[in-house]
Amino acid sequence: RLDGEQQFPVPPLPVRAHHQTDPHQHATSPDALTLFIDRARAADPAFEVGPDTLQVLGDLCRRLDGLPLAIELAAANLKLFPPQQMLARLESRFQMLGRGGRDRPSRHRSLRAAIAWSYDLLAPGEQRVFRVLGAFVGGCTLEEAEAVCTAVAGHTCPVLEELAALIDHSLLRRDDGDGGVRFGMLESIRAFAIECLETTGEAERARGAHAEIFLSLAEAAEREIVGPRQKDWLDRVQAEHDNLRAAMAWTATSGHTDLLLRFGAALWRFWLARGHLAEGRARLESLSVHAANAPVELRVRVQNGLATLLHSEGRIRESWDMLQDALRICRAHEHESGTALVLNNLAWVASELSDLNAAETLGREALQANRAAGDTRGVGLALNNLGWTAMYRGHFREARGWHAEGLDVRRAIGDRRGVAFALSNMAWCDAWLGDHERSRATLHESMRVLLDVSDRLLLGWASVVEGVGHYLRGAFEEATTSLERARQGWGEGGNKSVLAASLLYLGLVHAAQRDTDDAAAVLDAALRTYREIGTTW
Repeated sequence: RLDGEQQFPVPPLPVRAHHQTDPHQHATSPDALTLFIDRARAADPAFEVGPDTLQVLGDLCRRLDGLPLAIELAAANLKLFPPQQMLARLESRFQMLGRGGRDRPSRHRSLRAAIAWSYDLLAPGEQRVFRVLGAFVGGCTLEEAEAVCTAVAGHTCPVLEELAALIDHSLLRRDDGDGGVRFGMLESIRAFAIECLETTGEAERARGAHAEIFLSLAEAAEREIVGPRQKDWLDRVQAEHDNLRAAMAWTATSGHTDLLLRFGAALWRFWLARGHLAEGRARLESLSVHAANAPVELRVRVQNGLATLLHSEGRIRESWDMLQDALRICRAHEHESGTALVLNNLAWVASELSDLNAAETLGREALQANRAAGDTRGVGLALNNLGWTAMYRGHFREARGWHAEGLDVRRAIGDRRGVAFALSNMAWCDAWLGDHERSRATLHESMRVLLDVSDRLLLGWASVVEGVGHYLRGAFEEATTSLERARQGWGEGGNKSVLAASLLYLGLVHAAQRDTDDAAAVLDAALRTYREIGTTW
């Protein structure tokens, strides 16, 4: 750069959100979709744009990163492929986007040539960093980039100057977010980086180092998201979720099933808290065939995590059977901490299955086992489960006592999610005991914490508690608002127990208002859901 030179970043064209793909907007909106339609009609004057086509074109522009050259090259291919087929062929985008006009400079005749031209201008060290960054999905931090580059180079590899050069060549973007500075590539540029990584034979080393880094992150998060810094760690894992997915994909295809099991055991609680239930359950289910040959401690952690996600999706009987198997394994191998862990989960599932005598017996056994094992958090879970058993029985004063004791334990270890859960449960008890003022104050404290940590699961339960509190004091409009929020939040792929409870009390609200048709429909849906999850409560 020259002294006095000033750079102005030129970002890609904006890409409209799905709800903004209005066929009447394209004539005047200066965005990626407008350019695509203009170039498409230049290539084929008969090209028609309907609502369905606009959705596909919007997805195409999004996958092409809003890059004008890529969009122009793609639009020229409409003579060969309809938009839907073109979208499907983007995995091999460089083959498809290679038919630019012969009157253009050679570097503008294909997307690969355009990126390769910038790549060839880089110094060798800059090229290596560029290639290695292709291993990351969704960007990375400076420290993560240095770690993978060091592993590939075989020696300490500072990358700060190289990152700056890549930004100067428009091959890398810097994003400043709440979690700090991240560096990322557009999808098309990353695809070229991966090609280069494969060509130089560095791909396996890069992906292996990438997987090790993110396994370390996952296992650190497993410890941290039950402690006082859980929001920061949940946010951090959310920011790296695409990298974690890529790391798990590599460990699966490369045969490192031991690492894959460790990923699953470490991440299930994140999937639960942040609403990735279906994804987490599917991943852990796919691991179950490998878990049988794993060390006992790892096998039990995977089974316990999968059982929790199965339960949350309403597959409670399967969860119970899996936990019974895990308990048998723990006892056969005298795995005391595993036994305490599984007993807690069994007590919870037994209460959901309405076997309240078994739930109390298991809960008391879990309390004793966790105290013997010195697991303070496990003690808090056992107290929670005993509180829930009392709640199911309608013994709300006893239940509140268990939850209050559990609250003290959760506060002592800084488990904010656990604190919020205990507060929600105490608010439930207060509402049924008729102390509505204390219930509202307690629930307000709980929801403040849950909103801060962005816990979708427990926020759903808190909305049910709020709705039931309104219902019990006769505030039916407010009750409907809260319970509808819970129902909508968990209507598809969410926690079936929360969904069933929201439907049950929403039906009771309609009945209290003498809205018999709506009450019957909603209560019928609640009954079907309770039957589906296998509880008689």
